[in-house]
Order: sequence, then structure tokens, then C-alpha cells
Amino acid sequence: MVMIYIQVQLALFPLSGQYFNRTEVQRIGFDLTNQIYKPPKEFGPYYFIAFPYAFLDSNEGNSLSTGAIIGIAVSSSVLFLSLIALAVYAILQKKRAERAIGLSKPFASWAPSGKDSGGAPQLKGARWFSYDELKKSTSNFF
Repeated sequence: MVMIYIQVQLALFPLSGQYFNRTEVQRIGFDLTNQIYKPPKEFGPYYFIAFPYAFLDSNEGNSLSTGAIIGIAVSSSVLFLSLIALAVYAILQKKRAERAIGLSKPFASWAPSGKDSGGAPQLKGARWFSYDELKKSTSNFF
């Protein structure tokens, strides 16, 4: 029995660009190796033999220039420092607002200890005057 071999060369072209990427080449190789096609016995076994494929260097076409890298680094640094300055400013403004609120409420706490005892507010430096003292100091309320 004489075995006849048929050699078929198949040329494939990528849909976009000039080269296939590694994933596409692996998919094509997998599809061609797992064919269900069974040639007649006269043609012998079916083999898929792949030739080496020259991949596009991953750095070609996708590399950034030195100027672009420096620009991105400087812009990122300025943005980061601006965010830090904004956060510090917000914290200082919050503390300033809390102090202003505390100063604008003289009777926020009724007791000098800061605990509300339910009594009247205690004012520092306040003094009780008798009726006679008021009458004398106001020239009989005139």
C-alpha cells in the first residue's frame, strides 16, 4: 500500500493591523489541531505543523515618549499635592467653624462644669443687688 501525503499551506491574515497577537495565534493553532476532519485512509494521518510566527514586539507602537512620561508624572504629582492641600484646608476650616459655633453659644452649657444640671445658667462676674442699692445707685430710678 502506497501512502500519499497532501501538503496544504494555509495563509491567514489578521482582521485588523499587520500582525496577530499571541492569543489569536494560540486560538488558530488550537482550532486547526482539534479538527474533526478525518482524511481517507489513502491519504494517511492528518498533522498540523506550525511554522514559527514573528510576533510584533510588544514595546513597538505602544511606547510612550520620555516627554509624555515626565508630563504624566508631573501632572500626577501636582494633582496629589493639590488634594493634600485641599484636605488640610478643609480640616482647618472645620476647626475654625467649630470654634466659632462654640463662641456664639454662651449658654450652651447651663452649669460651669459642662454638665446640664437643670438649673439657671451661671454667669461669671454676676452679682446680686438689693433694692436699696439699686435705688441709691440710680438716684431713686431717675
